[in-house]
Amino acid sequence: MPHTGDEAHPFVRAALDAGSEVIGDAELLARSQRLAEYVGVTGDDGAEFACQLIHYLLTLSGKEAEMGGFPLSPVMDLHPLDGGAYVLYMPPDKLDITVSITFDTACWIGSDAASESRERQALIFHRQTDPRTAVVCVDDADGRAVYERLAGVGDQVVVPVSGAGTAGGGVFVEDSVLYDDSKGGRVPVLPFEGLAAYDHRRDRALAAVAYAAALSRGVEALAAMASIRSFPGVEGLRGPLERVDGVLFVDDAASSTVAEVQRSLTGYDGPVVWIGGGETPFESLKAADALAKTAAAAVIVGTAGEPLAKDCRAETAPDLAEAVELAHGLAAETGARVVYSPGVSTPHAGFAEAVSALTGSHEEPDEID
Repeated sequence: MPHTGDEAHPFVRAALDAGSEVIGDAELLARSQRLAEYVGVTGDDGAEFACQLIHYLLTLSGKEAEMGGFPLSPVMDLHPLDGGAYVLYMPPDKLDITVSITFDTACWIGSDAASESRERQALIFHRQTDPRTAVVCVDDADGRAVYERLAGVGDQVVVPVSGAGTAGGGVFVEDSVLYDDSKGGRVPVLPFEGLAAYDHRRDRALAAVAYAAALSRGVEALAAMASIRSFPGVEGLRGPLERVDGVLFVDDAASSTVAEVQRSLTGYDGPVVWIGGGETPFESLKAADALAKTAAAAVIVGTAGEPLAKDCRAETAPDLAEAVELAHGLAAETGARVVYSPGVSTPHAGFAEAVSALTGSHEEPDEID
């Protein structure tokens, strides 16, 4: 329900005019669970992956933790904690109606898509003082500006994080290796080579965020490293399924717009065979055509493929089973991974089942023991 500016809902205006508060679910949680610790994540590219991984690191290290803020894990469904930690996704329209949380660890993983909401995003750092921690991804201009502003004031502990190279005094990924320089020394933590959950460059950056966040909550470095290594990924969010005859299949069914598909496909170091489309047409045939041309090969499934494949370099398939068969053959020729990233509002179901039904040698997605 819009609650700010000219777009505020009439109910919101009426409540404010009557002298009432307008608050959200995270605020209700904070008022009922005052003894808990709070870890917040803001930014819209990979937020669920980051929250899931932070929660995984905390729980595997023996800490009590709950995660929420997404459609399948709403805040109002979380259990009471006796001194544990809540890991919460905090978009801008939740932050400005959450007044009782001072986040023990606040993670900025990137700017929200709407530029006018970035100041509201920065509310995640509100009232933080040492030893509370701000973990800031500095891989774009907004992140660098946030980091410089917080570090310049010096109210809280500020940890820079990067997935694209050195971040002095922080945590970063370079040449597919996670490094910890938070105490100096540029300590190598973990090579990502062969770990399918981090096949995508963005997910390596989010792993660096999760590592820094876990350390700030008292998780030992070795425990955090081992937990990152064993993390299986998130189903539907660039989640690795298995290798068939050496070809890695990745389920990215959550990418429901062409822009999200572009962000996904351009984050891999090697070639990609793209399976796109579904039961509804692409929002932009021109953009989908451009995507098909950037991939090593493309297979468009369902009704979305009929108008697109006429003018672009793409195969078509009536269903996912046939699309997976086609993509498997194309990937074997090019040494590519296969990524199902539909780019439409209604994707086809059953990608994992179609991969499991392929003829060939099936192996776990990770290449190393």
